[in-house]
Amino acid sequence: MARHSAAPALPSNQPATDGHAHRSPGEKMPGARGDEATDTLKTILLVDDELEIVETLKELLESEGFKVVCAANGKDALARLATLRPDLAVVDVMMPVMNGVEMLRAMRAKPEQRDVPVLLMSAVPRSVATKGAEALPAHGWNFIRKPFDFADLLEAISQMIGDARPGSGGSSTLH
Repeated sequence: MARHSAAPALPSNQPATDGHAHRSPGEKMPGARGDEATDTLKTILLVDDELEIVETLKELLESEGFKVVCAANGKDALARLATLRPDLAVVDVMMPVMNGVEMLRAMRAKPEQRDVPVLLMSAVPRSVATKGAEALPAHGWNFIRKPFDFADLLEAISQMIGDARPGSGGSSTLH
């Protein structure tokens, strides 16, 4: 008689043996708001090629009541913008494929994306990071330098879309 060595499947409500809960893409975390609540949330398009930053910011912004959609670079973000109208795009400047300034310029060239506010972020000074964006109208985009405190990010978001609670996220610093 042959014995199968495959591990038994865990019930969907049990954590995996490595101590981490595993979810399917799109599966809600326990306690997450229902679909009817997410329809009224402000949506932030988060664009960064550094997975750790994306995961951290996504979790923190969702805990503040935002719906967060992620992209790994400017080209991926522009593809998402074809079907998504976020309230704000938070975009890293230095990324492969298409950087943040190139993405901003491409957005401003399209009437349907022209009015989406963009918060650029980078570890380099504003004057270096935003080179090429200075020819664009100053309204509708801003800049925050990494590393930043989460409270500072919320303040910048609040200034741009008026829907963040500055200081409520603690003083986490993101690099």
